[in-house]
Amino acid sequence: MLLFIAVLFFFLAFIFSMLGLGGAMVYNPILVWFGYDFKSIVVPTGLLLNGLTAASAAWAYYRKGMVDFSVALPLVITSAIAAVAGAYVTQFISTAVLLGLFAVAVLFAGGRMILVSKASEPEAVRGTARRPATPRPARSGAASCSGRRGRSR
Repeated sequence: MLLFIAVLFFFLAFIFSMLGLGGAMVYNPILVWFGYDFKSIVVPTGLLLNGLTAASAAWAYYRKGMVDFSVALPLVITSAIAAVAGAYVTQFISTAVLLGLFAVAVLFAGGRMILVSKASEPEAVRGTARRPATPRPARSGAASCSGRRGRSR
């Protein structure tokens, strides 16, 4: 069973690195379906896999000069701080609440992608216009939740 999961995650990591995702949005439900404990196995494993996938893809994009540090650096700093806080708070939240938060986040992200998939991106979002490099509370909140759910942002 573990070999099957490893092979499956190999292909998922390949796909998610092209999409700019760490993959825990799919890794976590798969691990839960195979009976692993959410708090002690799924979340830490999802975070580890997410981090490795994201870091290796980020390194490849960095080498190609595709990382805008004026945008990335504030996000990395606020996300790192909030993710540590979220991981700490996990011990005080029930598994049912964590699973509920995860489900809501996945539904919200999927719904938003479907709703805006046909719309063209404005220049401010697309990256051709200069964006302010200021951290926002929502980014910290998202990172905090990602620390609790095993997702990276």
